Amino acid sequence: MSVRTTRMTIAAVATAMIGMFARPAMAQELTGAGATFPYPMYSKWFIDYAAASKIKINYQSIGSGGGVRQISEQTVDFGASDGPMSDDELAKAKGGPLLHIPTVMGADVVVYNVPGLQGTLKLSGDVIADIFLGKITKWSDPRISGLNTAEKLLRGETEKVRFAEMAGHIAAVMLVPYPPGIPMSMPGERMGGSDSPVIKLIVAMEEFGKRFPGFERETHGVEVDEHGDYWMRAVI
Repeated sequence: MSVRTTRMTIAAVATAMIGMFARPAMAQELTGAGATFPYPMYSKWFIDYAAASKIKINYQSIGSGGGVRQISEQTVDFGASDGPMSDDELAKAKGGPLLHIPTVMGADVVVYNVPGLQGTLKLSGDVIADIFLGKITKWSDPRISGLNTAEKLLRGETEKVRFAEMAGHIAAVMLVPYPPGIPMSMPGERMGGSDSPVIKLIVAMEEFGKRFPGFERETHGVEVDEHGDYWMRAVI
């Protein structure tokens, strides 16, 4: 199942683009247009600034694209955008160089679409970054499932898996072979690869039980079917 994001931005930065063209020295009003994201903060700032300086700032929150267009056409004194202008946009802007000045930063909500998911999904900062970078492409990625193991265990979201195929799965039960009676895997712990000693030992015990019926060794956490195949519950 592929990762699909509707809107997944960690931090939005509003950037003011200020034109360097000259204005009359006695101007008592400035005009700006652009991003809606910083508008609440801008409104407060501009009211306070007008009270202190007697200079009114008229800002139209028409969206980042509008801010870029209007500053490029010199119809406003400054524009605002959620992202900086590209080199191509800067080259096409009228009136000389434009300066980018970061003004407002804030967090956005992470929105995800996981069919069949019940409850919430935990995502760490590094996992979210790697989703953006394309390093994580499936919701079943071990790094995502590892963050959500405890909640899945509490909700009983487990399934039976052939033990020979348990490599890389997260155990939902404790695994204790007798002898020696020592836990080799705990609930929430990821099993090793197919060549790990634990996997090899339990698979060998399974084969021994099939070859020598009546001499099977007991293994807590493993279910044995009528064919002698070993099964274990794993977190989905």
